Amino acid sequence: TDSIISTNKPGVYSLMVSNDCLSYFDSIEVVGFPVAKSFSLGGDQEIRLGESVYLEPDIPEESINIIEWFVDGNKLECDNCTGVNLNPIEDVKVLAVLIDRDGCEQEDEINISVNAIREVYQANVFTPNNDGVNDRFYLQTATIATVQEIRIFNRWGNLVFEKYDFPTNDQSQGWNGNLDERTMRSNVFVYTADIVFPDGAVQKITGEILMISN
Repeated sequence: TDSIISTNKPGVYSLMVSNDCLSYFDSIEVVGFPVAKSFSLGGDQEIRLGESVYLEPDIPEESINIIEWFVDGNKLECDNCTGVNLNPIEDVKVLAVLIDRDGCEQEDEINISVNAIREVYQANVFTPNNDGVNDRFYLQTATIATVQEIRIFNRWGNLVFEKYDFPTNDQSQGWNGNLDERTMRSNVFVYTADIVFPDGAVQKITGEILMISN
């Protein structure tokens, strides 16, 4: 018979060795090794520039002994964070390496694509009559950006409004049609603005705005 016996099942195994004169008995217990608990971070994701994404493994937190996170090969300074909130400004690959309570190691990675939408939107007419509708001229973007500077001029080139370092999409930060605390007459105005996006890109815009006042 074979002198080596293989098994992949736990249990108590008995052994008997004998010849014509003697017999020898022994037993051995085979203990099953723990099975690694696989996990997933989910599928690849696409976000807009300026948005954030939260990642966590899909296994119970109590099963995790150690977890490390890497973004494009660089380890995050986040000791044993079971989840991470990321705000990438470009496409990245995220890797999670997990060691469970049984000492088994598993890993998973996903790709996060960043859609850098840098379009700036604004009305071409506004009516500062305090009716709560379209009372201010302000700049809008798909992703929150910073208006580094905006300047508005009348048709003779005189500056009537300027403001610095405030977020887009905030109507309260816009121009209400006033100059020296008085509403100006209906007219066409020219504006210039510098918009800084979350990735540092700067977009310069110019245009005209029609103000219709009572």
